[in-house]
Amino acid sequence: MGFSSFGLSIISEPPVKGYISSLVKNVDEGVNYLTSIYLDNRGTILHPANFLIAFIWEDNKKLIAEMNRYFGIKNWGDNPERKTAVFEDGTFQHSPKSDSCAHSDRILGREMDLMFETNGLEKFIRTVPDLPQYVNPPLYRIYELSELSENI
Repeated sequence: MGFSSFGLSIISEPPVKGYISSLVKNVDEGVNYLTSIYLDNRGTILHPANFLIAFIWEDNKKLIAEMNRYFGIKNWGDNPERKTAVFEDGTFQHSPKSDSCAHSDRILGREMDLMFETNGLEKFIRTVPDLPQYVNPPLYRIYELSELSENI
């Protein structure tokens, strides 16, 4: 599975970087799904967070959201903690069959390298990491949350 379809950042509190898999047939559907999961859960399952990195893919005709929540950063450059929450068709999975794959792990590694190389959260959220060619999204867009929440 490659995350080669679409990448995005959502400027919000907390901000989100996301990758929509090429397995998702409709990129807009993937972006709307990510936004919906975020809006419905940012005060509960996805809290607290300094930022999130999300992956959206499709498995057996179900949309999956892997939401990696990074927290515990008091000063930029601190080593954050991470918790992963998985949603299947919008429902939180207490015991998911999988919470990640090797491709998303590789992207997370690149994102963490970028985090430690940047001088702040805003720069990090607005910068696309140097990704391997098989995963490099041909499109990357930065959204304000208000742009996306209108579609939900």
